[in-house]
Amino acid sequence: MQKKSLFIKACEKKNDDRPPVWIMRQAGRYLPEYRRVREKHDFISMCQNPELAAEVTLQPIRRYAMDAAILFSDILVIPQALGSPLRFEENKGPVFDKPIRNPKDLEQWKENEAIENLSYVYKAIKYTKESLGDTPLIGFSGAPFTVAAYLVEGYVQKRFQVIKSMIFENPTFLKQIMDVLCETTIAHLNNQIKAGVDAIQIFESWANHLSCEDWKTFSYYYIEKIIKGLDNPENIPVIVFSKGSHFLLPHLKPTSADVLSLDETCPMLDMAKTIHKSVALQGNFDPALIYASPKIIEKKVNEHLVKMKNFKGYIVNLGHGLLPDMDPEHVKVFVETVKSF
Repeated sequence: MQKKSLFIKACEKKNDDRPPVWIMRQAGRYLPEYRRVREKHDFISMCQNPELAAEVTLQPIRRYAMDAAILFSDILVIPQALGSPLRFEENKGPVFDKPIRNPKDLEQWKENEAIENLSYVYKAIKYTKESLGDTPLIGFSGAPFTVAAYLVEGYVQKRFQVIKSMIFENPTFLKQIMDVLCETTIAHLNNQIKAGVDAIQIFESWANHLSCEDWKTFSYYYIEKIIKGLDNPENIPVIVFSKGSHFLLPHLKPTSADVLSLDETCPMLDMAKTIHKSVALQGNFDPALIYASPKIIEKKVNEHLVKMKNFKGYIVNLGHGLLPDMDPEHVKVFVETVKSF
């Protein structure tokens, strides 16, 4: 990878060119080439097969030439590697049939085996890098609270009543779970860095369900611990995406992250004016824009880019990920409009 790709320069707030663009879930079911692979393999098998993971990672780069690729994997490979059986159920998502609810449930975990069990991820990184050329590769993990939410609930329920009850009834045990997840995540990300990723993104999908005080205790604290625990001699950029948490952004200003990724509910220009000096920014087009006509996509993208043109640390993305029923041609319009700006 060229160290000064548009993506890396934007992460460093040193980009004088047009902003780089990549999209969360850019490797996924909206692509016919992905669906052809998926017809023959279940999701977990695809994640655990380094050749398939590399192939799926590369698909959107071949089609659209985005400015960064993100590794095809999942945030829940860590608890699975620790020993919690994971399955994916149609219309329900990831399911842990043996949720972690009490100390006895932790007996199934084998912390000393987790990183070895994740070796397929590091192989996928090496295979991907061999074919990626100069395009940066983003590795990632889930933040401990988000991963714990799946583990404690069994599957994501909109009220998060189990994990939120645990915050009040047994915060010590919840911290015990999250401490293990945190340490394993640090080791996992360090191995991704050693394998060759060019940036890291930490996904915090469910922290917006926490009060401000609980967010500081169960989200921010662990994200900071992860970033500070990275063995990162090349100082590759670290991105934090905390979905639905714009009301908490003032507290994120001292974060150790290089980039904050914002969802569509956050006023990007306001954030750029207030916190841009401390971090680069990524996002935050409403994913529903991809459903609009090509003419509207072009109009909205250009209008936004004009507003952001003076910011050297800006990365174009959606406020969340692409969805399975989105038109690949509309994605192309989105990407090409940015690249021709």
